[in-house]
Amino acid sequence: MHPDAIKVPVAIAKTAVEKYQPKDAKQFDRILDIEGIMADAVRHKFLDAPLSKEQIAAFIQIPPR
Repeated sequence: MHPDAIKVPVAIAKTAVEKYQPKDAKQFDRILDIEGIMADAVRHKFLDAPLSKEQIAAFIQIPPR
C-alpha cells in the first residue's frame, strides 16, 4: 500500500509499527500464512489467482542467515 493511501504521516506510521507490532511480526526471514496472503492478494485484486508453489519459490527467495 502506498503511504499516501493511509493518509497519516510516515513518522506516525513508523512509530505505530515500532510500538504495537510484535517482534515476530517484524522478522523478515520467514513468511507465515502464505495461503492467507494469497487470498488477500486475490480479494484485493493484486493477483488474478493465487500463485503456485513453484511461482512462490521463484518469487520469494530468502537467503540463509
